[in-house]
Amino acid sequence: MASAPLAEAQVIEIIASEKRFVGDIRWEYDPVHNQTWAKFEKDVENVLGLNLVVYGNTSLVIEGKSSFSLVLNGNFRVFSLDVNGSHRNKHTDHNEWRGQTHKQRWTDICRSGFAYTPNEPIPTDANSAFRDFCRECNIDFSGHIREVPSFQPALGESL
Repeated sequence: MASAPLAEAQVIEIIASEKRFVGDIRWEYDPVHNQTWAKFEKDVENVLGLNLVVYGNTSLVIEGKSSFSLVLNGNFRVFSLDVNGSHRNKHTDHNEWRGQTHKQRWTDICRSGFAYTPNEPIPTDANSAFRDFCRECNIDFSGHIREVPSFQPALGESL
């Protein structure tokens, strides 16, 4: 049997290590193509010299729904925070979240698929939730986060 490409012990080290963002966060979406999610991606500087990127997504039509993920090498989701999202654990306890806030972290058994309910309250505002995500991942971010843009349906369309 092939070994996992990433071990849980490595993930613990990645999360604990010093990381930081340089510059501001700007939410982007394409109103011409009627996208309903604003997104960003940001490289994460880190003392381990790893290729880490944070991806952020927030719904422009469902208030309070967003997701943030710390990803290694473009493939391995080390940690994520899903605000009012849905997920079902398939490998362990079969817990399920339907439109509920949960966190996911890499484990040896489930890889990126293990979710759990946070012990602390998580804000539903995307920018505040992102700052909580950075604290949890030990990412130093002192820049500005641009406001989430307003959804603009195409002419003649409604929600």
